[in-house]
Amino acid sequence: MKRRFNILLEPTEPTSCASWCWREGWHIKGQSAFILLAKFQRLNVLSSAALTQYFTSHDDRATPLQQTDLRDARQFDMPRMMGMLRLPLEDVAAAFVMPSYLSQTVAAATLRWCPQCAGEGVHLTEFQFHSRVTCPIHRVALVNRCQRCRSRIPYRLDAEIFRMPFTCPACSCPWVRPARGFDDFRIGEAYRLQVSDRAVSVDWEGERLTTGEGSCLGGKHVEVAERPEDKWPALHRGGRSPQSPLDLVAPDAINRWESVLSEAYGHYKALRRAIMRVHGRQHRACIVKAARHFSWRLDGCTTTPFCPAAHAILRWRMKWEGVGVPKALLDAPVHGPLGIVLWFLLYAPNPGSQYSEAAARRIVIHAFVSACLGCFRSYFVEAVQARAHDRILWLPFPAHDFYRSDLLVAGNDCVSGQVRWTSLSETRQSLDACIGDSTRRIVHHRQHVRLLANNSAANNQFVRLASAQSELSIIKASTTTGAQ
Repeated sequence: MKRRFNILLEPTEPTSCASWCWREGWHIKGQSAFILLAKFQRLNVLSSAALTQYFTSHDDRATPLQQTDLRDARQFDMPRMMGMLRLPLEDVAAAFVMPSYLSQTVAAATLRWCPQCAGEGVHLTEFQFHSRVTCPIHRVALVNRCQRCRSRIPYRLDAEIFRMPFTCPACSCPWVRPARGFDDFRIGEAYRLQVSDRAVSVDWEGERLTTGEGSCLGGKHVEVAERPEDKWPALHRGGRSPQSPLDLVAPDAINRWESVLSEAYGHYKALRRAIMRVHGRQHRACIVKAARHFSWRLDGCTTTPFCPAAHAILRWRMKWEGVGVPKALLDAPVHGPLGIVLWFLLYAPNPGSQYSEAAARRIVIHAFVSACLGCFRSYFVEAVQARAHDRILWLPFPAHDFYRSDLLVAGNDCVSGQVRWTSLSETRQSLDACIGDSTRRIVHHRQHVRLLANNSAANNQFVRLASAQSELSIIKASTTTGAQ
């Protein structure tokens, strides 16, 4: 058996993103980390050991892990993947199962694929979810066993599987048969059109909206409607970076969008006050200390766990306020809440024509508040459950790294029920218990400061790259959607 060597770079030479080959024609949005790394390995003739060395997050380990779960983004160096694959942060994040702390629960540990997509050299992250049993493109059942020996292929990065990643490691039967051969993974235009048509008709649900007349899709009832910008005016037709929500709005809809965004921002500020009152009251010193410590951009970076309340609140505020540097949260805002604007642009549901404008607006605001609460809940649970050796990933919009729930709407022109606040008080007792008296509070704060010291900008040599590509992806998303 031939052994592959790195003939272009010395082992001691620092990894440079410009030193590697990548072809844009080999990529399509939604591809999994498995197929992205396999294509990169094929194009650059790398061994599995080198692939693991370059892409996984080493943290404090001298050598990388021998087996890496391809569902969990926290085990990979995402800024380095952005540079080496020349992809925006949104596409790199979509290659993994989100949110990361639920990846082992909601996604399969063995490879699942569509035979027709495999003919195009494509494997989508969506195939790994337990809730997905058919291909969303071809409507055929997904395959989870080798067609020859009936064995399963583990969904991880290790030497046994990535020695020949496109074949079964047990019998060498290929599960991918690209039409142009294994040295040409160009994705055909016909397949790209199928994916884009599917994205238009299905993926623009935003927060999943259920009505009595919905169609059944993947076990869930979803109303398939036109895009959100058909209900809410198109955004950001200019080319400059937005400074406020109104800069993203078409001139003929300023008054309408000003009212909707002002109402949404008012709800967000009310939620922020409630979260600080319930979870952050005794952790204000932790929050301020952490914000002052992180004076660099954290887009796509990971940090070690520290105070759960500070960790969750900072991540939550950075997501919805569109801030990349935690320290900036202590200063006066220099722009509007860009995260809220992007949620309305990308994820806001379309209630449909059966509702009046007032009822539709109330439904959208309700979905926005539910998304804010669900986002904080995901971040808080992840921070509480994190162990000392775990890593927590910081992702801005448009990457979606928190759990999304369905929204049930009943009636013709009304919305029954009010926003539930249970997620703010469910874990209140566990937080108060850890800093109940003054002595515990001092110990907790000292431990928090010690854990913060494990994180520094010097640990990530790709901070500038992540920052630039993250800003580019946000501006590109708003410009592309507005142009449509």
